[in-house]
Amino acid sequence: MKYDTKELAEFFSYQRCADSAIEKEFIRKYIDSKPGMRRDSFGNRFIKVGKTETAFTSHTDTVHNFKCGRQKVYMQEGWAFTTSGYCLGGDDGTGIWLMLNMIYANVPGLYIFHREEESGGQGSNYVVNNAKNMVSGIKRMIALDRKGYGDVITHQGWSQTCSDKFAQALANQLGGKYKPCDGGVFCDSANYTDLIPECTNLSIGYFNAHSEDEIQDLSFARQLFHKLKRVRWESLPTERTPGVKEYKGFFSYSDFKPYKPAVYKEWGYGDYRGYGLGHTTKVKSTKKDDKKLDSRYRDFDDWLDERIKKDEKKRKKGYDNYYSDYGVW
Repeated sequence: MKYDTKELAEFFSYQRCADSAIEKEFIRKYIDSKPGMRRDSFGNRFIKVGKTETAFTSHTDTVHNFKCGRQKVYMQEGWAFTTSGYCLGGDDGTGIWLMLNMIYANVPGLYIFHREEESGGQGSNYVVNNAKNMVSGIKRMIALDRKGYGDVITHQGWSQTCSDKFAQALANQLGGKYKPCDGGVFCDSANYTDLIPECTNLSIGYFNAHSEDEIQDLSFARQLFHKLKRVRWESLPTERTPGVKEYKGFFSYSDFKPYKPAVYKEWGYGDYRGYGLGHTTKVKSTKKDDKKLDSRYRDFDDWLDERIKKDEKKRKKGYDNYYSDYGVW
């Protein structure tokens, strides 16, 4: 292992606001120093190891919008945390750490370190629209950017991004608590679903992302690295067809916990499981279908906006359990 968990804690000390001097310093020190590392016009870094149809992704920015610099990181009983008042940066410093170790271990793959994921996946969007040849021939993309211990994400937002068969096969090889999960929100791999069949996101052991309470299980990260080395990536099944979307449905508004898509990042990753309670409908990716679907969820957003405004009044009057009642933390 090139970088141990002490180096991972060192990664967390960099408060990497997008396009800040500290983010550039971090990239220069840890990513650009790898021989063969390349960059595109947007600033994404990428390198290919061996012959492969598998891509791995992470992102170099963190949610330190009001403070860019260095912070003190503590390691205690296998956990990393900070008392700086800002987030730790396990999202996605841990993903970067895993990928760098995989590169040094010569695990075959296309490794992409995206920029500006936290502002809407700008780096991955650039690749899709301007440099899609980078992922030509890739059949599976694995983002290392998910909270918790056991998720192999099958859905991000409303649509399926990897097949259930792929997710189950990967979960079987990873072992532990890993299993398919349809509760994903967004990460860079979601932007590639029209180009790559199987696009997922894996839990990497951090919790409470984007908040001052963010923590990282260091032992889990170390164990996951060894598991990722052993996965037979090229043998995983390819079932999903790029450009065909399978949307999650629901029975009624009362069937799910209310999460507001526009603020899920700010609150710390709403689960979105409630949206998957109903049937799924497979449709071709057409503007007409997407417009119809957008209208369907826009009605939900209007309803939730009204609900949130009412409950915000309760919170201002001293109803302190507002956020926990919404299932956010």
